[in-house]
Amino acid sequence: MFIRRIYTSCLVALVGLLTLATPAAAAEGAPTSTTTTVPPADQLGPIITHLRLWLAGLLGIGATLMLTVAGWLYMTAGGSTTQIEKAKTAFRSALVGYALAALAPILVGVLKGLTA
Repeated sequence: MFIRRIYTSCLVALVGLLTLATPAAAAEGAPTSTTTTVPPADQLGPIITHLRLWLAGLLGIGATLMLTVAGWLYMTAGGSTTQIEKAKTAFRSALVGYALAALAPILVGVLKGLTA
């Protein structure tokens, strides 16, 4: 339950940051048109690369947050088996996050192969 609240808080913070960044980009002269165009095929490579960098960064941040929470839970367990199990679950979640961040370049390579 505690881990779910942390995930929810991170998601709300991310949405808040993206919401605040949009008006700033519009004020700096970014196009404000509402029409959506599909970029040419030769421009998809940089877009996918930037997406990979963002994804790997977010996964790394989330995994580090989970690792910090897991350490805190483990240190404050005081011998409570339920608290120690929660800490172990958080450690596993952090490891999965780090593994996904490490595998992001491979997934991007697969996507580039499919779109090329």
